[in-house]
Amino acid sequence: KKTVAILLADGFEEIEALAPVDLLRRAGVEVITVGNELVKGSRGISVASDMGVKDFMQNLTNENLPDAIIVPGGLNGTKNLASCKTAQKLITDMWNEKKLVCAICAAPVIVLSPLGILKNKKFTCYPTMENDFAEFAGDNWQDKVLGATHQTDNVVIDENLITSRGAGTALEFSNDIIEKLCNKETMEKVKHIWVMGTSGFGPGNATPVAEFNAFKDPHAFKILSDSGLPITVIGLDTNVESTYITR
Repeated sequence: KKTVAILLADGFEEIEALAPVDLLRRAGVEVITVGNELVKGSRGISVASDMGVKDFMQNLTNENLPDAIIVPGGLNGTKNLASCKTAQKLITDMWNEKKLVCAICAAPVIVLSPLGILKNKKFTCYPTMENDFAEFAGDNWQDKVLGATHQTDNVVIDENLITSRGAGTALEFSNDIIEKLCNKETMEKVKHIWVMGTSGFGPGNATPVAEFNAFKDPHAFKILSDSGLPITVIGLDTNVESTYITR
């Protein structure tokens, strides 16, 4: 069974951290969130980590490292990870052992570039941060990012390095990690669950992308109807509590 560690530090971007947790677990991957006992995200959402960084590393050797590590963005969160020597060692050990290293948003520049991981690699990051190596990569920064090639794709894969742009690309980022760790078939199955709605939520086992009572809020229903989105109305009944809208 594949294992993934996701590093959390105060100020992490919630979507970029928790979307991979959710989708990877749906794919059958063992996911361990690593950080302080309670970590507060950039939007004030607190998350309980599965394990502390020191505890996680206590019994780790090169032989039992996780298959992948994920570093979410969030400006303060990435700065905290970049200043944590234990987290830096874990990422470096993973990289040296050719494990999958994944980073999104600010993390490629703030966390990975000081470690030399972007050197001679194609990568992406939060827009414009590709210009900030001098600020974040530390001493001899030019050497650490020598040959690094920035791209504007939502997700960039270069061998065992996966980088992505931000919260809006977190699902695509997660899908590509699943495909790389598992296989395309597993990725497509997981993608089908959250796109097509087969998780068993709501009437008819549909996953709602919007939920409201169409009779109490006809204006909202009209806006959706006029939007051109393909929608199906399920349980259109004045006696039900809610009306479920699914793609």
